[in-house]
Amino acid sequence: MVAVIGVVVTFALEYNARKTDYLQLLENQGKLFIDAIVNSTQNAITAAEKIETEIDSKILLNINMLGRIIYSQSIPPAEQKKLFEDSGFDEIILYNSNGSIVDRFSKHKNNFIIPKSVISSLVNKSFKDTIMVVYDEPEYETEQLTAFVKINHGNMVAAFINNEEINNLKNSVGIGYFLKRFYSKQNLQYVVIQNSFTIVAGSFGEYNLSTFTRDSFLQSAIDENKTLSRIIYYSDKPIYELVSPLNIDKEAIGILRIGLAMDEYERFEADMTQRYIMVSIILVVFGIIFFNFFVNYNQRQLLKKDLGQWKNYTNTILENLSSGVVGISNGIVISINNKALDVIGVNYSNAINKKIVDYPVFWKNTLIAVLNDKEIYTANNPLKVIQNYNQPKLFTISNDEIKTEEGSITNVLIINDITEQKLLEDQLRRNQKLNALGNLASSVAHEIKNPLNAIKLIIELVRKKFQPANNLENYLKNLDTVSIEIDRVNRIIEQYLQFNKMPELRLNNENIKHIVGEVCDLFKSEVIDKQILLTCNVSDTISLICDKDQIKQALINLIKNAIEAIEKNGKINISVLKNSEFIEILVADNGKGIHPENLDFIFDLHYSTKKSGNGIGLFIVQQIILAHKGKLFVESSLGIGSTFKIQLPVNA
Repeated sequence: MVAVIGVVVTFALEYNARKTDYLQLLENQGKLFIDAIVNSTQNAITAAEKIETEIDSKILLNINMLGRIIYSQSIPPAEQKKLFEDSGFDEIILYNSNGSIVDRFSKHKNNFIIPKSVISSLVNKSFKDTIMVVYDEPEYETEQLTAFVKINHGNMVAAFINNEEINNLKNSVGIGYFLKRFYSKQNLQYVVIQNSFTIVAGSFGEYNLSTFTRDSFLQSAIDENKTLSRIIYYSDKPIYELVSPLNIDKEAIGILRIGLAMDEYERFEADMTQRYIMVSIILVVFGIIFFNFFVNYNQRQLLKKDLGQWKNYTNTILENLSSGVVGISNGIVISINNKALDVIGVNYSNAINKKIVDYPVFWKNTLIAVLNDKEIYTANNPLKVIQNYNQPKLFTISNDEIKTEEGSITNVLIINDITEQKLLEDQLRRNQKLNALGNLASSVAHEIKNPLNAIKLIIELVRKKFQPANNLENYLKNLDTVSIEIDRVNRIIEQYLQFNKMPELRLNNENIKHIVGEVCDLFKSEVIDKQILLTCNVSDTISLICDKDQIKQALINLIKNAIEAIEKNGKINISVLKNSEFIEILVADNGKGIHPENLDFIFDLHYSTKKSGNGIGLFIVQQIILAHKGKLFVESSLGIGSTFKIQLPVNA
């Protein structure tokens, strides 16, 4: 492509250089001709002017005499006509002092009309007899050399002069003759002396030379008083024309105008045209090649752009998936999204393009087992991973194979965190059980409560109306026992009715330290009696939007469980942490702990491992926390203790 550009530039430079040199040569030659003509013909021009003046005066004198004779009607019309025909004029027109035509003689039908403006300007003022070029009306396209002569009483005669005959006369003598000889010897296309009216002298062959009125370039040579040059075309033939002002006694009398043939220029143009065609063909060929290359390049760029956009689009989708995605080929991780990085616990630089065997041991064994189809982790058999306060996370892992056309296989592992899903499912089951139990409890409670009230009324009536003669004391004691038991059964029934409908939350902005402090004060005596150290670590600045009474109830239940779980050297610590998302309340003890098999059931209603427990306390705690849109977790180790973690959203 660079070579082609070089050829084009070289061609253009050569063309311009040759054209410039040739035109300069023509201009120098023309100026030499002009200088030779001007220097050699000063006397001839002066003599020609005298001859021209003499001819003009004779013409004007003849017209004056002819006009007077015709106007005076001193000879018959036939003789007037013969006199006109012998005069050599093409047409004679007689005007009166008002500018109206009085008579007219013409050798042939002539449509030339002298403009009225010319006639009126002449008859209305005195003027010298003159010869001028006049353009006809209305188009002003035809010119006519015309002589105007005043005769007696303000009358005027206009005579049309045969311009060709006058020029032949001028060319046969003086400067015209000289220019003709110069023209024939130098082989010029034309050489003329021209003024604003006509061509004064010279030879111009078949060329229809322009006039001053039609060609401003001619007047420019006089105005600028210097030789001007140009290329002008006559019938598609180029002529190099030079126009120089012609001065006599430092006064411009017209222009010297010569035309030089440009045969060499035409040959040069033809040669350049051929070369141009050849270069154009080469450029077209290279243009087609370059165009194809450019199209292919653009297509590649567009394809590359589309692939980049598609890759970015795919990466955006992968990075916004809630599932972890890991692409593995030949045991090497070729792609991994942020979710998978968070789950596995590695950063991108230590994960991408790394072998599976270089991953953390747990995940290395897990992923290899999935790839080899030795393990299948589904919703019914999830992978349990201990993260964040030993709270187990549950994952499913699926393995899909993608085969390429070359036969290579890429494994795509999809890791889904179903912990929240499982918690929701468990909560749903608990709610279903709670609703069923609540409905049953409500129905049974209402059915039992009415007869119990009736029984209690009967007992009171028996106490008042019937008293035995013997064993009165035992009788009254037994009645008291029955009444007490009826009250106890009523309380149990009231508890069941309370489970069926939790009280509405009364939310306020509360200082969490005050809530924890009030709860701890309730247990001061009890922990001292049982030799348990109860500590509270809470900042003064942490506040929470909550139902104070219900949060207190939840903490009371958790501390009661902690006290019951401690056997000796007891410690209970309550701490509160806060971040941008939630507030954490931790209740930790060093009691006997909870067996791992029981951890999934401790929040179920009526589930308890204590002999005297009714399985209601932790259930109530969970319901209170859920009502606050929070979460409740537990971590426990046998013989070490348990920690209950309450997470409450900051903007609950």
